Amino acid sequence: SYTLNGQTYTQSGIYTQVIQNAVGCDSTITLDLSLEFTGVDEIDENGLSIYPNPANGQVTIVGLESLIDVSQIYLTDASGRLVKRLDPMDSIFDISDLSIGMYQIHIRYDRGLEILKIMKQ
Repeated sequence: SYTLNGQTYTQSGIYTQVIQNAVGCDSTITLDLSLEFTGVDEIDENGLSIYPNPANGQVTIVGLESLIDVSQIYLTDASGRLVKRLDPMDSIFDISDLSIGMYQIHIRYDRGLEILKIMKQ
């Protein structure tokens, strides 16, 4: 991610901000942001992990079978908005329809909630 004047950007793109100085003159800032990720290596306390990560197509959750009574799996974006619900019986799912950026996979099961990060490239 990249933060400019209090605004955090988590996806590649061209962003423009207009800022006014103390005497009322405007300045325009153009940010041409290109984020490249080499990988997100995350294994949680229950042995869950995701591969490939980053990804642009199918993704596998490794260790899902170790959780008892998985009731929900869903993805949220960097702002916490729900973007996709997944079948809790599947450990393989497709993220090709998502925009480039960082997401969280929420896995609800009988003992709580696991959250894993995944990068869509």
